[in-house]
Amino acid sequence: MKYLRFSTQSLMLLLLLVAGNAFAQQQIDPKMYLAAGIPDSLKQNANSVVRYYSEEVAVKGVGKLTIKVHKIVTILNEKADDEAIFVLGYNKKWDNYSSIEMRVYDPMGNVIKKYRKSDMYDGSATDGISIVTDDRFLGVKHTVPSYPETIETEYEEDK
Repeated sequence: MKYLRFSTQSLMLLLLLVAGNAFAQQQIDPKMYLAAGIPDSLKQNANSVVRYYSEEVAVKGVGKLTIKVHKIVTILNEKADDEAIFVLGYNKKWDNYSSIEMRVYDPMGNVIKKYRKSDMYDGSATDGISIVTDDRFLGVKHTVPSYPETIETEYEEDK
């Protein structure tokens, strides 16, 4: 019986170490924000270029999980202006967003604007059929004054 107890403790320690390493913050290369760093082969016939995308899911317990999303997109022309709209749907009963941030970079990789959760519009998301729903959305729209411009979005959702 002691062998089984030791084995269970070892397994728990191993899981904690693996989970801790899985959520270690990745370092983003500063060149990722420079519009000039995009190869011409990717810009050809493109309206935007996804520079980086990461989605991590961690199961916290029965019925509980955390989703972390990090995305960097460079907008090359006005046809990709939708990339400057950041919308997150949620239900007040089940979802909670934390550490929401949207950063806008100029072609040289300098931050020119930051948006946080407090800057986002919180509205009711209706489906057109139901009279009342618990569905909502958080949204912000950045107006792109010149191209290219890089948009970085990061958020964490607890379900």
